[in-house]
Amino acid sequence: MSWPELAGAAALGLAAGAVGSGLGVGTGGLVVPGLVLLFGLTEAGAQGTSLLVVLPTAVIGAWARRREGGIPAVRLSLAAGALGAGAALVGAWLALRLPARLLAGAFAAYLVLIGAHQVARGLRELRPHARQAER
Repeated sequence: MSWPELAGAAALGLAAGAVGSGLGVGTGGLVVPGLVLLFGLTEAGAQGTSLLVVLPTAVIGAWARRREGGIPAVRLSLAAGALGAGAALVGAWLALRLPARLLAGAFAAYLVLIGAHQVARGLRELRPHARQAER
């Protein structure tokens, strides 16, 4: 790995760790585009590589949050994770067989839907505060 690649990987890892742990989200939304744009990976290659990036960041982030009491539903998390691990086999198999454009489009649509949901949720939460401020 060259020095520029190492620097890019370090920056991507730092950003993924901070964003994933700080916001409690998967890092794929940051890492996949970063791997495609910075390192020229294919969509499928970036998604596969992202799965290895998320493993240590998720484990350490979950440990830090659990230590501070930030994971109230541990059993639910473990059950969902176990089922998710099984579904990951199907998802990985499918991702390696889909056309690259379809895979990239599906990923982009997923990010747009999640973003729209978060914006709508934030706006709903702001409304009661705005009414109280007017009084």
